[in-house]
Amino acid sequence: MVTLASRLLVRSLSARLGPKGIGYGQYPVLMHLWQEDGLTQKELSNRVRIEAPTMVRTLDRMERDKLVVRKRSDADRRQIHIRLTAKGRALKSSLSSLSNQVDKVALSGLSKKNKEKLQALMGKVIKNLEGDSA
Repeated sequence: MVTLASRLLVRSLSARLGPKGIGYGQYPVLMHLWQEDGLTQKELSNRVRIEAPTMVRTLDRMERDKLVVRKRSDADRRQIHIRLTAKGRALKSSLSSLSNQVDKVALSGLSKKNKEKLQALMGKVIKNLEGDSA
């Protein structure tokens, strides 16, 4: 059930992001940069929980679409900081609204108590999966 729910959530959010020119994999990157602009590629990979090569390809597309720019660190040239462009920052309210729409659809018909319980249970599922070394 978790796998099916995950696929359906991805489909629902992707259908909303696509017309805005944003890929599903780009959305978590944007969310983290909206919270803290200027993260390094490595920090973004860790926070989004994807491998470094996947992050590089995602950032290549985002840079091509003028959503982000890469800037080498002045202190350590090995580090590359990712900064939002004005275009990337401007997407925050509209994309957050789309994500909220998906949440609303997914949680419709659930009581407040069940929503809170589901949130706690999903937190446990996430923690379990993060600890899985397979």
